[in-house]
Amino acid sequence: MLSYDLDINTLLDLDVAEVPEFCNSALDLEVFAEELDFYMSPFNRRQFCEFSGIANSTLSGWFKEQRMPMVAKEVYVLLRAFLVLRKEIHRLKEEFQDPKIVETDAGFQICVFKPNEDGIMIGSVLASGIKSLSAARRIAGSTQSLRLLNEALDFVAEEIESRGDDVSTDYLEDLKKRVHSQVLFSANYEQWQKLYGENRWSYMDLSFLDGLITDGNEKKEELINAKGSQTGKYTIQIEESVISENTLGGLLVSCLKEMHKKDPEFLPKLSRKGGRIRRIVAQDPSLLFHNRPDLSKSSSKEIVDGWWVGTNISNDNTKSILRQVCDVAGLSYGDDMKILF
Repeated sequence: MLSYDLDINTLLDLDVAEVPEFCNSALDLEVFAEELDFYMSPFNRRQFCEFSGIANSTLSGWFKEQRMPMVAKEVYVLLRAFLVLRKEIHRLKEEFQDPKIVETDAGFQICVFKPNEDGIMIGSVLASGIKSLSAARRIAGSTQSLRLLNEALDFVAEEIESRGDDVSTDYLEDLKKRVHSQVLFSANYEQWQKLYGENRWSYMDLSFLDGLITDGNEKKEELINAKGSQTGKYTIQIEESVISENTLGGLLVSCLKEMHKKDPEFLPKLSRKGGRIRRIVAQDPSLLFHNRPDLSKSSSKEIVDGWWVGTNISNDNTKSILRQVCDVAGLSYGDDMKILF
């Protein structure tokens, strides 16, 4: 919907007087219309109209005439800017909680700082007596580095999975398990020791690690306990059925296969929900990626005979598509379909 991605540096460099022209040039109206329908923006059409205080017919008129009032462009682009700034604030908060290196007369310490009830920063020493700054840096940066590596592995896994390289996929999954194990070892040794038991160097189910490392995802842990089975990295529950895969593309394919089993007309219905720029599913893979024939070949997978879906998708894109799936299937997103990642 935007002619280019917003980034924090672009936003911080903007002068107040430059905002109107920036919003005008940033918004691609045709793509904006398509992606409102495709749930690729923060809103669908109805939600955008409610947020902006306009009628749906007004919005349709703007798209038909290929003209949009400046104030409406500013509303939307500044909303996207807010989301970028919010993400950056979350990143800074996480960075603030990272271990810090403190120099003392006896060498270096690794400390963490947290505010108490009065807002006063209280430090806790994780390690002391470290002789060199380089050693302190290695210790302080180990957990963060492993987490960043895991993010990179997730991206690489999506790329490899989209190309159907089974050998590389197996190797990458093995590597991901080792990284996850080491992250847990660094971040929560007691939990690592408890869960591994006597065989502490064996690999651990990724679904458990996801919940433990991020101090959350209670829904996923509840689901695992209830089902008594191991799951992949990405999990959804559709009524009583649980679908779990290690890649977003694989999750989407499995979900669509399940919906096709329940309703043989589901995929044709879903294909009509896409726009001219990009379709959710299609019988011709070239319709899945606008002006990107390379992705049509490398990043599409067959769901069932004659129906294809694009697998080059992000976390947010996947959730947007699943909302569309619920719309077509008559399911309640969040109730009938639970997203557990």
